Amino acid sequence: MVETLMRPANTFLSPLVSLAYASALILLARFGLKLILTPLARAGQMAFTNYLTQTLIMTTIFYGGRGLGYFGQVGWPEMWMFIIGIWVVQLIWSPLWLSRFTMGPLEWVWRRLTYGKGVALKRA
Repeated sequence: MVETLMRPANTFLSPLVSLAYASALILLARFGLKLILTPLARAGQMAFTNYLTQTLIMTTIFYGGRGLGYFGQVGWPEMWMFIIGIWVVQLIWSPLWLSRFTMGPLEWVWRRLTYGKGVALKRA
């Protein structure tokens, strides 16, 4: 019953929450908090690599077969620990990678396939 009552509120409030997130990022950029925004920007530059890496890590952890099989075994607090842990690793790893290379490894493969010729990966 409560879920049915909350659905219209959720539908109405979701765009407002999105605007709040966007506004917070704009304010962070405007007031020069590069310590926070630079790792986010670097992770965004490697979005394809980071997305597929997250997918591989989470499927390895949560699905059976050759994975660890934790699907349905982990509550929300533990799930948030996995999510935050992966994000922290990617926010550290992305700037380190991009300090030596021009793009993420999967972005490089994608561009190479798209352009049909070699694309520089290593920074000059």
